[in-house]
Amino acid sequence: MRIFFFYIYLLFQFNFFGIGYNEEQSYNLVRALGGLTIFAFFSLGNKSLRSRYNLLVFSLLSYIIIEIVLSSIIYETSPFVMFAFTLGFATCLSYFTFNNLNKEHLIRMLCLFASITVTTLTLLYILFIFKGIEPLIKFSQIPMRMGVQRIFIGAYLMPYCFILALSKIISFANAKQRIPALYIITLILTLFDMFFFLMVRAYLVIVLFTAIILILICLRGKPRLYFFLAAFIIMLIGIEKIGIIGDYIEFSKDVDNDSMSIRYSAIDFYFKQTINNNFITGLGFIKGGNYRLDQLLSGPQGEYYREDVGIWGYFNTFGLIGVIWLLLLIYKTSIIVINKFKNKTIYKHPEFLGILLIFTFSEFTTINIIYYGGISALPIILLLLHENKQNSFTKKAILSKIQKNISINNKSRSHIR
Repeated sequence: MRIFFFYIYLLFQFNFFGIGYNEEQSYNLVRALGGLTIFAFFSLGNKSLRSRYNLLVFSLLSYIIIEIVLSSIIYETSPFVMFAFTLGFATCLSYFTFNNLNKEHLIRMLCLFASITVTTLTLLYILFIFKGIEPLIKFSQIPMRMGVQRIFIGAYLMPYCFILALSKIISFANAKQRIPALYIITLILTLFDMFFFLMVRAYLVIVLFTAIILILICLRGKPRLYFFLAAFIIMLIGIEKIGIIGDYIEFSKDVDNDSMSIRYSAIDFYFKQTINNNFITGLGFIKGGNYRLDQLLSGPQGEYYREDVGIWGYFNTFGLIGVIWLLLLIYKTSIIVINKFKNKTIYKHPEFLGILLIFTFSEFTTINIIYYGGISALPIILLLLHENKQNSFTKKAILSKIQKNISINNKSRSHIR
């Protein structure tokens, strides 16, 4: 039952239902997943509350409950309405539900789901372009960027899946073992998705920078280093020949001034708003619906978004207490990565460094995932920072338990004799 819910969770996370291509639908999808997560947490047994990030996740959930209460009082919103509005944050409970999951199995499933999602999305888009058919996703209703519909399906996990695939390739190359096709396919498809569908320039820069760092630091052997660098250069040249790089450059020239001006204004707006109101706990959760709350949430022109200004939007929501929590999370993860370097296991598991870099750069620049739309990705990211272990999710673990039981029974019988 637990593994079944895990697959359901990934279906929602990668949005196989095709209903998360705009902000409100994406939020509703995460809220629905939050409701399912609460049900699974209380109905499934064998939950482990002892794990690497259990205290941090528990403290975050406790603080979110406090923020819900404070927000309902400050903004005169019914506690039940506020709870339903923030239901997506309940997905953090899945960290406790899944923390016995075998890490290798988790990585394979993430790469598989990411590859299937991008393939399906591409095929649906081809049907739309050449046949005008829209069986799952209404592409005609999605805003365009650079002549292509900008689609955020699976947006918060795709960059991590790219880094996971690259990390596994590096790991197999270091061990001089055959690289499974799944990781090569995932690497190509997720990069394609980030270039052609997500089109978040900050994410692209962060992901490609992280990839280069991983290759330079974690990949052993100069021949392999040259091979992978050449592969990246060839890939980028190929994409440029298609025209997407040129489109990005032209697009950046056209929008950068306005985009950066709005972003800096948003940072200034949220920072001053937080400092002048309540910098300890932040402004909490604001459910729009009237002019005053809409202005408080999105500025006088309604063009600011908390999730687009990274740490500043996060600070506006959770205040100084939230920032301290985030710094503790990054500090704990940094210690784990440093230990990986010390015992030289980073070459076998470069994903630890990759996840730390992507998460930190994203949160401190433009992309805040600890918000309504991206929060369901957080427990998955934290689970990826666990050590690999055998458990009831794997066939090997089941066989091992059976063999152990048989051995114990045999010893008992021989003792009786």
